[in-house]
This record gives sequence, structure tokens and C-alpha cells, in this order.
Amino acid sequence: MKIPTAGATLPQTLRFHNLRFLMAARNTVMKLLAMAVMALAGQGAFSADTWLTITGDPGNSGNHYIQVNPAAIDIKDDLRVIPVRINRAKIWTTNEGVQFRSVETEVQIDCTQQTARYVKASFYAHPDFRGQPFKVAVYAPDDIRPMVFKDIADNPNVRIIKAACMAKGATNN
Repeated sequence: MKIPTAGATLPQTLRFHNLRFLMAARNTVMKLLAMAVMALAGQGAFSADTWLTITGDPGNSGNHYIQVNPAAIDIKDDLRVIPVRINRAKIWTTNEGVQFRSVETEVQIDCTQQTARYVKASFYAHPDFRGQPFKVAVYAPDDIRPMVFKDIADNPNVRIIKAACMAKGATNN
């Protein structure tokens, strides 16, 4: 077998194999996330501060990371409300001009429509949700704020929606 030299391209079959491997890895992560949400949502033994990291490294406040709290998911028919928090690598500005480093949100997920919207956001000036929020916004039902993660390489929107919609036996209202 000939070893490729620097600058050489991989054979088409090897690239296809790598793509299949990446897709399989992504599917595995999705399944693990769904199982974690289902397992934690049904367990009263977990504290309300059970945060599951979806992307990024919460051990490094200089990085972006996103977490969900599956222990606090609330289910009503085809709607789910789940806490989601986001730490930004640097100061971030919302469309409304709010500058923050981290934000804790409540996200309402419509499993029928496969959509997610923020219903509440608590903005922090510091990373890692330190200190008190300097602004808390509650969004009315007609003030639709879609859950988006701009500039996050591994955008987890679809994974969060699918995992939350698979959850059964959480707090039913």
C-alpha cells in the first residue's frame, strides 16, 4: 500500500468511510442525549441543578458552551419547557442590544411543530452564570424568540428539540 505524501488527497472510499463514521458518531451522541434526558427527567433523585453539557467545555469559561437541565423538564401535552444555559467566549450582544457573557433561559419546545422558543432569559455580565443576573426578560406568547445559537460550530437546536420531545414521565401538568 502506498502511503500518501503531504498534500495528497485521500481516496474517495476513505473519505466516504470517514463521513459515515462521523454520521454514526453524531447519531450515537443524539441517542445518548435522548437517553440522558429521558433517564434524568424521570428521576426525582436528581437535583434541580443537574446540567448536561450539549456542546463546549464548561471547565473553560473562555469558551462557548451550552447546557440543558433535563431534571427540570416540564411536560404538558406536546409542549416541553426545559432550562437551557449558554456561556459565550466573549461579550455577546442580542438583537435588542443586551450585552452579556452568559444567559440562563427557559425554552418552550413544541413537539408537534418541532420548534423551540425562549420564554424567559436571565442575562449575566460574567461567564459561568456568576453573580446575579443584571436583566431578566420574560417573553409573552405572541413575542416569539426562536431558540438559536449563532456562531456555535456544532449547533444543537435539532438535538435539543428531539431529545426533549422523547422525554416521558417528567413533571406532567
